[in-house]
Amino acid sequence: MKIKQFQITDNHQYNVEKDDLIDVVLCFGSKHLLNNKKVITNISSAFPKADIAYCSTAGEIYDDQVLDNSISAVAIQFDHTHVLSNSISIDQYSDSYDAGKNLVSRFDTQDLRYIFVLSDGSKVNGSELVKGMNEVIDDHIPITGGLAGDGPNFQNSLVGLNEQPTSGKILALAFYGDKLKVSHSSMGGWEPFGLQRLVTKSNANELFEIDGKNALELYKEYLGKYSEELPGSALLFPLSVQLQDSENSLVRTILSIDNESKSMHFAGDIPEG
Repeated sequence: MKIKQFQITDNHQYNVEKDDLIDVVLCFGSKHLLNNKKVITNISSAFPKADIAYCSTAGEIYDDQVLDNSISAVAIQFDHTHVLSNSISIDQYSDSYDAGKNLVSRFDTQDLRYIFVLSDGSKVNGSELVKGMNEVIDDHIPITGGLAGDGPNFQNSLVGLNEQPTSGKILALAFYGDKLKVSHSSMGGWEPFGLQRLVTKSNANELFEIDGKNALELYKEYLGKYSEELPGSALLFPLSVQLQDSENSLVRTILSIDNESKSMHFAGDIPEG
């Protein structure tokens, strides 16, 4: 297995060194660059035999730097592992759960070792997407990935597989072979503040009330001066959610704010209780 990293910025040449042996390329970048057809064409030309996944971000990590308006990418060549890919549009399905089931059911599970998923982050409920995938795939096969971002704009996000990334797409890469060993972990650096409160009204990933009070108004009280910068400032203040059947808390990122219904939509479910 061989890995190479590369970076594309507005100030950096778009050309990427060609490599016919690469199997998978993962590209995480700003919408500004992912919407540039020249950038996508050059990446595709550099890795003609690879599955290339594109995902928009709210900031890119390259080496030890956190950047904006760039593409951070990793190209992978396997010696013994075979990779298959699929992508769908959320608009073709009744909900995120159904989309998740359909996406991974397209893969043969014999010798399947791992699935990596990148999904639109504006239209998709991440919790339901994962539930749908886990309904089909055995527990011993790990599924990891994430939702696409849109910087501070909260308009739409982009995902693409071997093509120009667009809104509403979900992609999956399936890795096969008995030589592949996969481990995974996650870590958050958020520091909680404020009182622990009870969710009293919600519907899936839409939150209406906390402790019987309007959730959006309460959220704005906590943000203080930062409430004037919504929805962009919501990236800096996600919610910490403690589920009843778990000792661990989850971080739920806000996708959008509805000032008419005074509700908030999140990247995953916010259950009542």
